[in-house]
Amino acid sequence: MIVVTGRHFQLVKRAWLAALTACVLPGCASLRARSWNPPQVVRPVAACKLLDDAGGASVAEGWYCEAVRLDAAGSASAVDAYLQCAVAAWPAVEALASELDAVQPAVGSPALGSGRDSREWKLYHSAVVGLITSAQKCGRWSPRGGLTAMGPRGLAPLETAYHGFLWAPTEFGALNVVGEYAAPQPERTYRRDGVGVPLVVVRSDVGPQRPFVQPDRRFAATALVRPVWTATGGSARLEFYNPLCESQVRTAAGVAPLAGDMTAPIVYAGVNLPQAWLEPFLRPAGGGVDDRLYMLEPYQPGKIPVVFIHGLLSDPLTWADMLNELQVRPQLTSRYQFWAFRYDTGEPFLTSAAALRRQLAELRMYYDPCGGDRAASNMVLVGHSMGGLVANLQVTYSGAALWNSTSRIPLEMVRTDAATRAALGAAFFFEPNADVSRVIYIGTPHLGSAWARRVVGSVGSALVETAPAVAERHDQLVRDNPDDFSDELTRRFPTSIDLLEPSSPLLNAAAKLPYRPGVALHTVVGEGRYTVGSGPSDGVVPVNSARLAGSSSEKFVESSHSSLPRNEQVIVEVLRILAEHARVVDAGAAETVFCK
Repeated sequence: MIVVTGRHFQLVKRAWLAALTACVLPGCASLRARSWNPPQVVRPVAACKLLDDAGGASVAEGWYCEAVRLDAAGSASAVDAYLQCAVAAWPAVEALASELDAVQPAVGSPALGSGRDSREWKLYHSAVVGLITSAQKCGRWSPRGGLTAMGPRGLAPLETAYHGFLWAPTEFGALNVVGEYAAPQPERTYRRDGVGVPLVVVRSDVGPQRPFVQPDRRFAATALVRPVWTATGGSARLEFYNPLCESQVRTAAGVAPLAGDMTAPIVYAGVNLPQAWLEPFLRPAGGGVDDRLYMLEPYQPGKIPVVFIHGLLSDPLTWADMLNELQVRPQLTSRYQFWAFRYDTGEPFLTSAAALRRQLAELRMYYDPCGGDRAASNMVLVGHSMGGLVANLQVTYSGAALWNSTSRIPLEMVRTDAATRAALGAAFFFEPNADVSRVIYIGTPHLGSAWARRVVGSVGSALVETAPAVAERHDQLVRDNPDDFSDELTRRFPTSIDLLEPSSPLLNAAAKLPYRPGVALHTVVGEGRYTVGSGPSDGVVPVNSARLAGSSSEKFVESSHSSLPRNEQVIVEVLRILAEHARVVDAGAAETVFCK
């Protein structure tokens, strides 16, 4: 007799999950290893003293030596010494910066070196790194109070300035200085050399309440410190710049390029990626209760929302490369704001679609209650794999088609409680969202995928643990309504993989739903592989399943299914479609709506 222990079960489970994450299922995420290392700083010179220039050591050098010594001893006074070093080194940095080419490439430029090899330049940037790091370590930095330092009148908040941010000062939480990092995704790194120290800021929740904004959102910033002279004396100022919209900084010597790393926040957010997508697949909360629509930046009236919807066994980081390319193009960021929808990928896509439908309406009502923002009425949805099925149910009329594919009796005749009836109604009966005017489908299995019926798909579906409340609701429906539901629903509560089976009545009914007039559809089809029994494919989704009649454009790309969102040709196609959409919106008649 073979005894299967809990440990054995976990080993078997991991083996099957390894097969699933080998990208044989739609939208699967790969285990992408990342490294994140602290920035390099200069070492203090040996046996240095705090002397003036005539004494043989620069003032900045002396303060840096003292700061490093205090830092090693765990003293909070290191914060003040690093600040003094940065202030003392600034004149030399300012002079060097005036010699740099202020018109550097806005994106994609590597570290340049040149005059920044000087000792003063390195001392300054090392001091700013030390200031930010030690201030947080010693409790001298907080989102509400800023950075405190010792000045002529004792310990007080350092004067702080913020340039180009949509985020409030109190939303600047943890400050992570950018060093060297390695990440297969995004494939391209956008950084710019210049004055200042690049940061990844983790948004703090002590700032203004912003519904639908990710609580721990990461965003890019560049920090610099410089002296400020007034009629009453001198002081110092800590300045934060948004490198996505600020590429230069004004100094007394002219204009100099501003350092920045625009890709770092995306990489930093992906450090714990494997845990981010697997748990919601294996143990979905059910009913869409954990599904979340969120904005990557605070709501921006007048900018068109683009909503990215990931696929099965994935999460919003599947869009890392695409967002990395979009955010550095001012011609697009001036017209668009970017949102993302994260959902439990183990649950049926009807449930996720209902959650997205509800939250889109709630977001619009909160930020534009009068409906006067014309840009918000021209939303674009971008869905990869199963995310395309979720998007599809935002722009189609359900009628009774979905319900009739599942039930043999009308909804009102189903014996159940009011809450269950309401949930069924929200999932199966809906009107298209009038605010969505364009959808981009990327490798979407409109007619399913043969992988869902194969052994790997079947076992993967079996690994999904239905939430107890959802299982209880399903059992009640089947028990109290015998023979009233299809075999697809009666057999068990269907998982997302079950509904990707090509013979699924529900999937086939969804593929035939009529679209809202005026919605533009675009299709990206992966090819170059061959699937037994399905013909040409991207390795997962057959070409005939990914194609969609009535599309305004159809782009064929040689790519594996999981690589589609980061494929360069796909990204270029999305950029083209967004540019086209902006022109169409501009050409439309403007209509102003006023609140009463």
